[in-house]
Amino acid sequence: MSGAALRRAGPRTHRAPPPARPPWDPAEVREVRDDSSALHRAACTGLSQSVPLPHPGLHDALYERHMSPSAWSPYADAAEVLSTLRGRGIAVGVVSDIGWDLRPVFRAHGLDRYVDTYVLSYEHGIRKPDPRLFRIACARWAWSPAGLRPVLDLVP
Repeated sequence: MSGAALRRAGPRTHRAPPPARPPWDPAEVREVRDDSSALHRAACTGLSQSVPLPHPGLHDALYERHMSPSAWSPYADAAEVLSTLRGRGIAVGVVSDIGWDLRPVFRAHGLDRYVDTYVLSYEHGIRKPDPRLFRIACARWAWSPAGLRPVLDLVP
């Protein structure tokens, strides 16, 4: 399934039955979904399957679509900020709770050249705030944990 399949399916023109409840507690799934790519896929597609779609393959197509670089847009000032940091000799690491490889997203948007290291939860089976993720980043580049400055991607 691809974006073309999603477009062919089009909007639903009839009223769908109420969504089924997923067979697990969403709060529990949220706690472990970024431990591995398999758990992330299972959690996301499992939750998606609680909503009826015109074709069962669309759940996987939606999951694949959300990982494609074209589905993501960096903040408008991301390149400028990262370029400024690079120009000042400040190293940048991405430490992320994520269940899939986001490096292609950074590459596609021209941001990868500014990132010195990536430490992604699914590759290590641990999530923030576990300090081991940050220690891994520090060890890769001989950074001092005291010198780290987190930048959050939260929108107010």
